[in-house]
Amino acid sequence: MKALDIEFVSLPAYRVAVFSGFGPEPEMIALGKLIEWMNANNILPLKPETRIFGFNNPDPSPGSPNYGYDFWVTLPQDMQVSDAEELAYPGGEYARTSCPGVEQITETWQALNQWIEQSPYIYGKYQWLEEMFIKDNNPLNFDHLDLYMPIQKG
Repeated sequence: MKALDIEFVSLPAYRVAVFSGFGPEPEMIALGKLIEWMNANNILPLKPETRIFGFNNPDPSPGSPNYGYDFWVTLPQDMQVSDAEELAYPGGEYARTSCPGVEQITETWQALNQWIEQSPYIYGKYQWLEEMFIKDNNPLNFDHLDLYMPIQKG
């Protein structure tokens, strides 16, 4: 794996709609719910300011093929949501790096964890995130991901 290109970013607070999946492939369960909701609410094509984040929830457990995954989609300020869970994400400080695809996600997270051990930072106390960038407004067609590790000065 090539050296990580790390950028320090501050994510703002967002209102997000939450879509969860649980099982051996929870990402696809949660993504199916997200796509169904986006179609029902005329979210596609995505506006440039719309962001899609995801993360394990709960993390995998030793000896079990099951774990959870949540997708968040940012909401416009004027949008009222009655058909999905809504969450107020407070924002935070992150170290961000790009990941070319889901096949490299574990390796990239491991490299980011190795990076923080050598840095003047420690893990922050808020949500780790994976931001999905899609092609052609098709949520099944990821271009790449950005990984966000919460950080704070050690």
